[in-house]
Amino acid sequence: MRLNPFRNRLPETEAEQLDDLGFGEKVSEEGIKLVNKDGNFNVERTGYGDRFAYQWLIEMPWWKFFACVLAYYIIVNFVLGGLFFLLGSSGISGLSAGPWYQTLLECFFFSVQTFTTVGYGSMSPIDLPHQMLAALGALVGLMSLALATGLLFARFSRPSRIIIFSENALIAPFNEGLSFQFRLANRSSTKLINVSAQIVYSWIAESNGKRKRKFESLDLERAEVALLPLNWTVVHPIDDTSPLHGLTVEEIQATNGEFIVQLSAFEETYARQIFEHTSYYGSCLKWNHRFAPMYHATEEGQMLLHLDRINLSTPA
Repeated sequence: MRLNPFRNRLPETEAEQLDDLGFGEKVSEEGIKLVNKDGNFNVERTGYGDRFAYQWLIEMPWWKFFACVLAYYIIVNFVLGGLFFLLGSSGISGLSAGPWYQTLLECFFFSVQTFTTVGYGSMSPIDLPHQMLAALGALVGLMSLALATGLLFARFSRPSRIIIFSENALIAPFNEGLSFQFRLANRSSTKLINVSAQIVYSWIAESNGKRKRKFESLDLERAEVALLPLNWTVVHPIDDTSPLHGLTVEEIQATNGEFIVQLSAFEETYARQIFEHTSYYGSCLKWNHRFAPMYHATEEGQMLLHLDRINLSTPA
């Protein structure tokens, strides 16, 4: 069964357009990969800002996020503390007499108390300019706290990738012939429902003296499973209709062959549809190998799934 149900009814050029995934046939440079192993497109944007601030703050690593929050906290309070210092220390009661740098440091900590609305009471503004600046600092602090809380919640509630793929794909025996195979599993305890897979094979071919990138959807032995309690080995039988028929791993590598994988499923915990991507290049293929079992029954009557064995394969 083809993954595009109307593909067989279309002319060849239109059928190829259904499979090109938006990359087009002009991407034909040597060594250019379309999709990275982590599922991201191998595309770098330039000319305009490639990310909005919200997206940047949501997607950055946790240590960078906390570093940005800490840097913002220190910089804003140093600016406010410096303004308090420039307005004159006489406008803040409770400041101790001392060198200018000590006064500046106390102005910084007074800004921190105002910014966080802690207000220990040991220092307070006593004239109008300092009171107005303190009110502004409190407003900035409240808005900053609200933004930081929203970003923190968004980062915690952002679903992480739960599908793991085998590092290598195999050219393995299948039904007295060969097949292209890779393996995947759900690394979390959440249920995945109606899991479907699609593989598009991309390669560079000569056409009228020009090198063009071709795309073709690969038929799968099973394109969908109702549930994914264990692992799933996705199999493309290499028969007479397969674009891989008669090819060796070296020939796949010579034509910059790439297997682009898309997985979709309904995830129960967040009640959402998820999509995962990965890609296998010619260098990721193992010839005449089989995947080793990942699970076995325990004495307690349960199935034990070893996720660390997802890459384990043996010669056929």
